[in-house]
Amino acid sequence: MMQTSFEQKIASFFMACKDHLEGKLEEVPSLTIDSSQGKQKVEIYFDDELAEQILKKPKDFKKPIKALKYGYVGSKKGLNGIRDIHENDGKIFGAVCSALDSGQGNNIMERYFMQRDRINPVKIVAHETSGRRLYGFMDKGLKRVVFFGVGHYK
Repeated sequence: MMQTSFEQKIASFFMACKDHLEGKLEEVPSLTIDSSQGKQKVEIYFDDELAEQILKKPKDFKKPIKALKYGYVGSKKGLNGIRDIHENDGKIFGAVCSALDSGQGNNIMERYFMQRDRINPVKIVAHETSGRRLYGFMDKGLKRVVFFGVGHYK
C-alpha cells in the first residue's frame, strides 16, 4: 500500500523522534502542519515521554496522529485536528491546567521557548469513541504546539 505525502511526513518525523530518543539526534524534531481549515501553519513537537509511548504502541495512537493532518482548527466543534481545550473537557482540562502550574509545565515552556502569557491548552480530536485525547500547550505567538500527555475527557 502506497503512503500519502502526509503519511510519509509523519513516518519521517517519528523516525527522527526515535533517533532523538536514542541520542543519535540532539535537536528535538518538529513537524510543520498546514491547516486544511484555512487557519495557520503550526510547528508540532511531541515531548520525549509521549513520543516514546507512541513509538512503543503506534497502533494505539493511529487516529490522533492521522488527525494532525487537519492542523489547528481552534474551537470549531465537529472538526478533527488540533482544538482548544475548554473547562467542559473534564479530566483533560484538569490535567493540562495541573501541568501548566507544575514543574512539568515550566520545563516544557523552557525547553520549547514558549511564553506563559501566550499559552493555550490544546488537544488532538479524532473519531476516537474512547474519549482519549493527546493534549499539550500551544504558544499562539510562535504557532508552536507541544503535546506531552494522554487523557480522557470523560
